[in-house]
Amino acid sequence: MQMQTEAEAFACLAVLMAAADGVGTLDEGHYLFDTMARLPVFEGLDGTGFTAVLSEANRRVFSADRVDDGRVTDDGISSLLTQVRETLSPELRRQAAQMALELSRADEVSREEEVLMDRIRQELLLGA
Repeated sequence: MQMQTEAEAFACLAVLMAAADGVGTLDEGHYLFDTMARLPVFEGLDGTGFTAVLSEANRRVFSADRVDDGRVTDDGISSLLTQVRETLSPELRRQAAQMALELSRADEVSREEEVLMDRIRQELLLGA
């Protein structure tokens, strides 16, 4: 199933980044609801609407065909990044990559987050 909106693409990328190290922190939660929710791509969504977009993104990211032993597989990551790339314009891809980087820095950056950021740069910014 293809992503329908730019907001959904941003939310899926955020969920993917927040889950990269297997630990969701309060700092990441604060970033999502205090910073990310105010991005122009989410304009017009109230708190309930934003939460619904994140919930749907979480469902999409952690669908059975993308997860093995509680982690998103490499193929799952590739599939999601391809969908994000196809949904967003080049300018919004840059903004989404910046958002993912900022989210990774909301707490201590893990090795898994660094690896995912490299993939995001490669697939969204360089068009792998």
